[in-house]
Amino acid sequence: MPQQVQSTQQFILTLAQSRDEAKLMLVDSFREQQKTNQRKTAEIVSTEVQISNTGIEWLIEKQETESVIVPKSSVQQEASRAVISLNRLVKILSALFPDRIPAQNTAIDLNVLVLRQRNLQHILQNTPQFDPRAESRAHTALNEDRPYNDDWYGPSGMIRSLIAQILLALIKRNSLDLGCLDRRSYVRGLEHHDLGILCDLLSDLVCQFDAETTIYVIDGVSKFDVDHNNIFQRFEVAIRRLGDIVKDDELGPRLKILMTVPFRSSVRLKNIVDTKFQPALLQQLLAPNKLSIGSIVSSILSRSTLQNAATTSSLQNDLPEWGGGDYDDEYIGDMYHLILK
Repeated sequence: MPQQVQSTQQFILTLAQSRDEAKLMLVDSFREQQKTNQRKTAEIVSTEVQISNTGIEWLIEKQETESVIVPKSSVQQEASRAVISLNRLVKILSALFPDRIPAQNTAIDLNVLVLRQRNLQHILQNTPQFDPRAESRAHTALNEDRPYNDDWYGPSGMIRSLIAQILLALIKRNSLDLGCLDRRSYVRGLEHHDLGILCDLLSDLVCQFDAETTIYVIDGVSKFDVDHNNIFQRFEVAIRRLGDIVKDDELGPRLKILMTVPFRSSVRLKNIVDTKFQPALLQQLLAPNKLSIGSIVSSILSRSTLQNAATTSSLQNDLPEWGGGDYDDEYIGDMYHLILK
């Protein structure tokens, strides 16, 4: 009996030891699993941290790259706001232009073939240096055989001519801002040479000159006094929009416009501008039979008399050397003459 009890106790002890070993093995296995899980968790956290660090490093690098001050021209800075490039704008403005726009004694020679076929860098490299302090003159002459073609020679062409010259002047001054071309509808209007949109662009460009700059525009406009293809009606629109610029408190001091018309022009052409804006050239500045560019410039820069103080007939009577005849404004060639000072 005691032997049987001892054997039973031994069995129970062995069983207990096996159970304890099993528990220890289970605990060891559990701990090993915990360690494995911890390592995996650590790897995941490490990966996340690494990804996060990579993102932060990328942002830092991006900010450092963007914070590096790289000199940019105004053209480059503002072109990013525009929906079209400067080259595209030049192509739009030069569409259907004559192959060559004649220019005399100009600081900016507007060669349309160059504008069409070459890139902007070529234009800038081959355009004479523009001195903001110097007087710059550029003009385009109408082809007398095609005065009624509004692609270039009509009122829209007149505004496009002024825009092209002002655009090049701003480029040479490194102050061109294309930010105004921020709407597709605006660009579509330019592509269709919409007169109202062209006038909007002209106004936007005039705004970009500093207060010390004055733009003088001399227009011989008698050829627009025709009803063909609604030329005169469009001319009225152009003059009204130019008048809005001139009357603007901010833009007025920057833009001066002189339109030359014969004394024997139609009443509607004479009345297209309010009489208070009709200066009469001083008699001593007039050549015997024709106007000269020099006399026009001198008249603009000097104090002029107002035509509302004298009628057309009285002015003709005051000019006996003209023989009562009409002066030949073809000498000015119905040109768009731009003077920047």
